[in-house]
Amino acid sequence: MTQRSPSTYDSVPLTSRSSLLRLRGVGLTYPGDRRVQQTTEVLRNVNLEVGEQDFVCVIGASGCGKTSLLRILAGYVRPTTGTVTLAGQPHTQPNAEVGVVFQQPNLFPWLTVEGNVEFGLKMKGMARAIANDRSRII
Repeated sequence: MTQRSPSTYDSVPLTSRSSLLRLRGVGLTYPGDRRVQQTTEVLRNVNLEVGEQDFVCVIGASGCGKTSLLRILAGYVRPTTGTVTLAGQPHTQPNAEVGVVFQQPNLFPWLTVEGNVEFGLKMKGMARAIANDRSRII
């Protein structure tokens, strides 16, 4: 049983140009209460191609699946069905090549902008001196 009907994002027409990001038949269903065997299907058969230099907006009513789609694109959630490829490779987990901007600030308020940038670079395994230099560039 599905709680609500899913969103189906109709794709940009498929073309022969190369796609940087490609979704094929992507669907997402969240498990529900096992006692009543209820699930929530939030995305169904999403097909999308995004090329270099493309600018894409996802617009829809609250609860229609926009954030779920973006979480799949970021690699935070695997789709229940379908495939996501980035530069021709399967995209199934977070990747340094994919940036995510959250609605709410996710910074350490006690650090400066430079300190927040430096923190991310250090978590990526970058040497302290190089992280310091790079964070100053920004």
